[in-house]
Amino acid sequence: MLLSQGQDWIQHDDSAEKEGKITAGKTTLVEPTSGNTGIGLAFIAAARGYKLVLTMPASMSLERRILLRAFGAELVLTDPAKGMKLVAVEPSESPVLSGGKPGPHKIQGIGAGFIPACWTPSSSTRSSRPLVIWVLVSSDESVDMARRLATEEGLLTGISSGAAVVAALQVAKRPEMKDKLIAVVLPSFGERYLSSVLFASIREEAEKMTFDAYYDPCAQWLPAKQAARQQHRGLNCIRSRATWYAGFGSGGGGHICGQYAIKWWLG
Repeated sequence: MLLSQGQDWIQHDDSAEKEGKITAGKTTLVEPTSGNTGIGLAFIAAARGYKLVLTMPASMSLERRILLRAFGAELVLTDPAKGMKLVAVEPSESPVLSGGKPGPHKIQGIGAGFIPACWTPSSSTRSSRPLVIWVLVSSDESVDMARRLATEEGLLTGISSGAAVVAALQVAKRPEMKDKLIAVVLPSFGERYLSSVLFASIREEAEKMTFDAYYDPCAQWLPAKQAARQQHRGLNCIRSRATWYAGFGSGGGGHICGQYAIKWWLG
């Protein structure tokens, strides 16, 4: 993990140095870290002659502090209970953790419908833990967002990931969140939900799909060719079991079309 992070920073520093954005011996690098990224950056900064200032929660291990200082990095410890807020997402149909009643819902992976004996809602707001913001999201909203992520963002995710994005957008609209950085984790992949409601309409459509034995995907080319037909010596249609092959020109490249082979010879 450190090697990968180190390589990323080497590439980042190389680009920044070439563009004149940073200079060894003059530029001070500042980076927040929980430890690992900071260690990777610390040995690169030491090797290249950069001053490095790292901020790290005081709750991180003593070993990390020692390693960072060993590389010469300046370390600033921060209060682990401040600076970050967690957003807990619950199905609006079953919001038991935020004080509601259990009920059926379609967001697989969250909303178990009970409170574990080792946890109480009040424990999440104690000073030793980040403040939790409770956001309720419906099953329909989550399914719709998961579908949008696929068609608009190219992200094939599960229903709970859709719920996370819906919650993030709700939080982002709050006035107090202006200019804040909101990170969203999408842990589920859509292929695990092919039999669920998420893909119900697509699954039904796919099951009803058939092929037309008489469909000619090359037909769109024929009208345009009629005008030039006099310039052609002929049209030779060869019946084939597997493909349609249309080669335009004197035996030139082909176009896979279907069950017939169509070849044009230019005059």
